[in-house]
Amino acid sequence: MSAAKAEFSLRGMAGARMDRIARGAGTSKEHVYAYFSSKVTLYRFVSAQELAAVAKRPARTPPTCPVTPAASMTASPTTPNASDS
Repeated sequence: MSAAKAEFSLRGMAGARMDRIARGAGTSKEHVYAYFSSKVTLYRFVSAQELAAVAKRPARTPPTCPVTPAASMTASPTTPNASDS
């Protein structure tokens, strides 16, 4: 599957070729077609595996902001200096 994943990642669905996928996997194109009836079927399978892997990853905690929203909203605006005019 890594050969198919690499081919689809590099060239996209339209540009991917089953013969390159087979060559990258060290097998024949006929062998790939024995398991997947079409390039679309293989693409869907690889995509589903990738989505499942992403779904299993733990959620990332967003970084904390050093300024709390409440504190920034209560700050008083600065008044212009007399020398600024």
